[in-house]
Amino acid sequence: PFVALSALYLQKIRETSDSSYYQKIDELLIQAEKITPQDADIYAMRANVANGRHDFKKGKEYIDKALALNTTTAVYYGIAGDCAIELGNYDQAVAYFQKMVDIRPSFASWSRIAYVRELYGDFPSAEIALEQAIASGSKYPENIAWAYVEKGKLDVRTNPEKARNDFETALKVLPTYSQAMEGLGKVAYVTGDRAEAQKQFTSAYNQLALAQYAIDLGDFYSVTGEKQKAAQYYTLAQQAYATSAKAGVNTDLEESLFLTERDLRVAEALTMAQRAFTDRPNRYAADALSLALFKNNQVRQAVTYRQKAFTLGETDAVILYHQSRIATANNEQKLADEFLVKSRKINPHFSILFDEKTPVTKP
Repeated sequence: PFVALSALYLQKIRETSDSSYYQKIDELLIQAEKITPQDADIYAMRANVANGRHDFKKGKEYIDKALALNTTTAVYYGIAGDCAIELGNYDQAVAYFQKMVDIRPSFASWSRIAYVRELYGDFPSAEIALEQAIASGSKYPENIAWAYVEKGKLDVRTNPEKARNDFETALKVLPTYSQAMEGLGKVAYVTGDRAEAQKQFTSAYNQLALAQYAIDLGDFYSVTGEKQKAAQYYTLAQQAYATSAKAGVNTDLEESLFLTERDLRVAEALTMAQRAFTDRPNRYAADALSLALFKNNQVRQAVTYRQKAFTLGETDAVILYHQSRIATANNEQKLADEFLVKSRKINPHFSILFDEKTPVTKP
């Protein structure tokens, strides 16, 4: 019962982003361990909690223990794959997810297959896997809403109207789903309706005061020239990161990228990026460290992380955009131009702040 209740709390964290529930899970697992100390489910749940706190090395230790006790439970391979991705072991992650879906095709397995296909740049196949996840069903509406939002994120690259339908469907499944509101805000922005974008971004933030929604509003007001409002929301984002850190969640990677992209506290951001790359040496951490070094005028050092950032090839629009700027600073203009063209081709709308084709419609 302790592990089952922990799983309900874990779902609650997905729905509310309230990291304080991790402490409750810790307490439950201590009780469970007294009764059945060698229960593989306890180690798997501890791995989930560690991953939720972005301590993926510890997560790997726990899930390895679970798999040593039980090799037949599909979800264990999913958790192991999650750790492998964050630690930069992508081929290993693919193998784990394949094992998971072979044992039990389900929402949990297909959603992970979708993510790894996206990482490798196979966006059509990623969307098919999301459709399979939705078809598999889930007892939690949030899971299905999440899958529609992920579909929307893929569709907004090339078909904003289709993406709008995805996000609206997510809201039909779960009317309070802030991620769908954020998605509708981005669709509104790229289609030129700034008033609607402002409304949806505000709705998302009012629903859940997360750093990512504060950043959306900060970027929106930055682009529309309302610098004071932008600064206020960027401050709220930093406060949200601090709150997460107090709850035991490591946000070094996410906060470093936020700060460096907006030229805020760049020296501190470099320290965060260095820690992040040590903790989770994946392609995103390599790119974040590269960008932070660049923003701290260490261009040559920044370039040394380019190959790691492109571990899976030139498949990510954000990484390509960052590396384009770094290549320019390193007097590699031809390469910089190539990176920028590839970035725009993959996703011309990956960021409000860096969208070259900013809509001309006024609020």
